[in-house]
Amino acid sequence: MPVIKEIKLDFTFSGEKNFIYPTLIRYKNELILVDAGYQNMLSNLEKAFRENGESFSDLTRIWITHHDHDHIGSLHAIREKYPHIKVYAGAGEVPFIEGRETPLRLKQAVELQARLSEEKQNEGIIFQKYLKSVEADKVDFLLYDDMLLLDGNAKVISTPGHTKGHVSFYFPKEQTLIAGDALVIENSKLEIPFPQFSENPEKAEESVRKLAQYSIGRILCYHSGTKEGNPSDIKREILDAVSQNK
Repeated sequence: MPVIKEIKLDFTFSGEKNFIYPTLIRYKNELILVDAGYQNMLSNLEKAFRENGESFSDLTRIWITHHDHDHIGSLHAIREKYPHIKVYAGAGEVPFIEGRETPLRLKQAVELQARLSEEKQNEGIIFQKYLKSVEADKVDFLLYDDMLLLDGNAKVISTPGHTKGHVSFYFPKEQTLIAGDALVIENSKLEIPFPQFSENPEKAEESVRKLAQYSIGRILCYHSGTKEGNPSDIKREILDAVSQNK
């Protein structure tokens, strides 16, 4: 049975402390990290592994939900130090992770620049430079919808919308979903995150509606941590997230 743990990493943005929540999975001899944080977070991740009784050098795989800078920021640094680790991602995300296409957030930042006020222009330029500084890395294996992992104990769910090839991971025996950015917890309720930044808001809603088909008692959200509850209540919240996103 897989052991699935939330990792809490802090960072400072605009002078305020914030958190992200990658996931650590132990299954037999496999040690898996889901998403790789912002840039310069390798030491934070290594510390988090130690605090959870694991060594980062034992990490075997990294599963990437999507290519945003806060999910792949430390991927290249990890692979430089630990070249044995294999990277998995959905086909729609691979060109961005490998640096062959311009990331969605950079495209959006460039488009937004012309609409920024004069006092915000410099901030916009700095943010674009930051996005351009995220280093690309190679994806070793493709993930696809309904793909089974870990001897059938985990299933890939294609959840496009937030980005083109976003994926989530479902563990049927544990009734656990690693949502990535398909869902977020706001005021103790599930919501579809950042609709203004979704590549395709309609597909994002379809993906969340799809998640409601699964029996889920625990959801791990990258930007807000873990929500647990009765699967029927979780299903209702997921469907409410879709209806309230209109």
